[in-house]
Parts: sequence; structure tokens; C-alpha cells
Amino acid sequence: MAIAVIVVLGLAGWAGVGSAAVEKAADDFSSGGFSGSTGNHPWVTDWIEIGESNGPASGAVTVGNSNCSSAPCLNLAGGLTPRGARRSVVASSSSTASLSYRLEFPSGLLGQVRVEASIDGGAPQLLGTHSAGDSGPYTFVLPAFDNLEILFTRPALSLPLLGGVAGIDNVEVLFTAVPATTTTTTTTTTLPITLPSIPLPSLTTTTVTLPTLSTTSTTSTTTTSPTTSPTEPGESAPTTTIADSDPSNDESGAAVPPSTGGPPSSGGAVAITGVNPGLAAPTGGRTWAPQTGFLVRFGTDVEDFTLDILISVVLGLFLAVISDRRLGRHTES
Repeated sequence: MAIAVIVVLGLAGWAGVGSAAVEKAADDFSSGGFSGSTGNHPWVTDWIEIGESNGPASGAVTVGNSNCSSAPCLNLAGGLTPRGARRSVVASSSSTASLSYRLEFPSGLLGQVRVEASIDGGAPQLLGTHSAGDSGPYTFVLPAFDNLEILFTRPALSLPLLGGVAGIDNVEVLFTAVPATTTTTTTTTTLPITLPSIPLPSLTTTTVTLPTLSTTSTTSTTTTSPTTSPTEPGESAPTTTIADSDPSNDESGAAVPPSTGGPPSSGGAVAITGVNPGLAAPTGGRTWAPQTGFLVRFGTDVEDFTLDILISVVLGLFLAVISDRRLGRHTES
């Protein structure tokens, strides 16, 4: 059995500094050339000449000492065609920005100085125009940008010698960088884990059949033969026949063939030697039984109880008479 375990690994990637910071791309021209940088944020390019390309030491665009608040500075002279310089900076998604510089443009000269900005590759937009006699620090607010290019330009003059030289110094581009976002990469790794199989014991169901208990009921009828006195010579012994209530069974409960006579074990009628010859066996399920010298008849019905008593009395008197006769004969002999 395999279980998949999910492990999540977090990898953080930084897009920039973790908090908002003021960045500055600056140049005070103390380097004496077009590549100077005095801020904490680098320029993308050096100063690029507009209208000429003969370097910072000659021409209408130079780095010199004319009309500088603190030499050297960027010098722009007038000419028959526009002359100037431009430089670019790339910000990390700035939210606010500004351009500041110091200008010295002596009075009595001809022409102007134009200040422009190109935001994210667009056409240059005019920020301001300076005329002869302007002097001092200047600042312009810029929209947020990713790419910024600033331009200082002298328009064309019909009389360049009367234009003079304007000095530009301490150029700074300030912007507040947008706080860098943290990029989190989530990697999901599935590690298979195999657990050993554990065999479970099989369960066996056993059905136990209990033996069937059978009950056998056995009814047995026992007939008792009374003891009688022996008969006199020449007299036949009276016989009383008593019907067996269940001739199909003997006393042991075993089935026997029906019989019309014989001893009780044969299953037939029972012969009892007595002194009442010719007395038939009672019917209707009654049974004769000898008791204390006479026969007592037990009835199955309550209403025959009186008749049973009478029969017992008569039989008792009859037996008494017979006994007296026998006793008298023995005496005579």
C-alpha cells in the first residue's frame, strides 16, 4: 500500500529592495566629461550631444567653466541649428519623480534654453523655457516612469554670436521606487511511501448441530391375580376374565400379538381363580381388582359409586357363605 506525502517548499524571489526608497541619478560635471555620476542610482547613458558629436571639449556643447555656479558645468552656446544634450535613466517602476538643476543665463544675450522630458519612450514634452537673465535652481515634477530621458536645448539663432553661453549644473533626477514585490514559488513534491502488507487471519465459521431430544411415553397396565383358596375335589374353579386395557402391549411396553387367553404376559385375557363362577367381566372400561378377600369394583363414573359399594357388599357376603360351607365339610370329614 502506497501513501503519497505532499511536501511544500517555498522559494522566495526578490524583485528589488524590500521597502520604498528615494533614488537619485545626479551629475555635477565635476568629472569634466559627459559620463559623470554623483547619485546613488546609475544613469543608463552618458550625455549625448544634440546637433553635433565632437565631444565635451569643443563645439557649441561642452563641459567648461563659463557661467557656472561652481565650475565645471555644462555649457550650451547658440548656433544656426538647435544645439543641446540629453541623458537617460531607468527607474524601478517609480511612483513619483522630479527633475532639478541650476541655471545661469546672463542678461543681454539672445535666444532661449528649453527643458524637456521623454517618458517611457514617448515624444519629448516641454517642461519649461528659460530666457536671458534667468538664474537659480529650478525643479519640475515628473509623472511616474520606468524610462526617463531629459533634454537641455538651445533653439536655432539667426545671429549665434549674440546668443552667448548658458551654464547648467547640479542636474538631479529624484524618484521613489515602488516597494519591491516578493515572488513566492510553491513547489509540490510527492514522496511515495510503501507500507508492508499485514496479512489478517481468516475467520472460519463452524456450525454445530445439536441432537434432537425425543420423549417416549410408555403406558403399562399391570394386572394382579388374587390369592384364593384351593377348590374342593370335583368342583371346577370359577374363572373371572378381566379385559386388558391395552392388549397390544405387555407389561414391559413391547408390542405383542393379540391373544384370547393365557397369562398376562401373552397380552390376552387374564384368568383369575375365584369363587364367583359365571360372573362376567365388567364392561365400559371398568377393572376388577381383588382386595382383602373380596372383589372391589372401581368405576370410572361418579354416578356408579353407589352401585360399586352394593356389589362389593354382596360379593363379600357370598364369599363368607362359601367359606362357611367349606369349613363345615372339613369338620365332618
